[in-house]
Amino acid sequence: LSALHALGITDVAVEMDGPEPPVTDGASDVYVDALLKAGLKELATEQKPLVVSELPQNGKWYVAGGRSTMGRMYEDAGGRYAFADVPSAGSITLSVEHVIEKAARAQVWIVKHHGPIDRAQLEADNPSLRLMKAQMWFCDTSRKRYYEETPFHPDWLLENLTAIFHPELGIKAKRRYFQPEPPLLEEEK
Repeated sequence: LSALHALGITDVAVEMDGPEPPVTDGASDVYVDALLKAGLKELATEQKPLVVSELPQNGKWYVAGGRSTMGRMYEDAGGRYAFADVPSAGSITLSVEHVIEKAARAQVWIVKHHGPIDRAQLEADNPSLRLMKAQMWFCDTSRKRYYEETPFHPDWLLENLTAIFHPELGIKAKRRYFQPEPPLLEEEK
């Protein structure tokens, strides 16, 4: 990680053919050299999808602040988090209208929910959600061990999010947590 930080790398896909990286003397120069040899590529801002998360509850939308663990995770996975500019390290409460105004153009919508969820029902309950055209990715926390695993394996979550945000990278990540909703037809967008 220190090699990535030293080189200013914020988005990376690493594939290993062994159980863990080789042990060195603790210096990162071996990794810096390997990264430089592999080559670095700047991702254009437009290549980073705009990301929004969660669902409104009782007329309020609780979103992760830009400095929170999840806000940083979305950025680290190569997304442009819609609320990255919010200086909070925790979650914040916003009006549904404010979130939709800021994130209606998002390409990715990450949702954790206990139990199955139906977008059509969400939109029927809250018609303003029809303005959200993003591809929704669900994590049913009643079936997935999201809250039990991600504190100990943030790498699994990062891999899942990176594969969602950047399918062009060809990451063959297991869809450990998030599954896509059926995509919108072009005439529905």
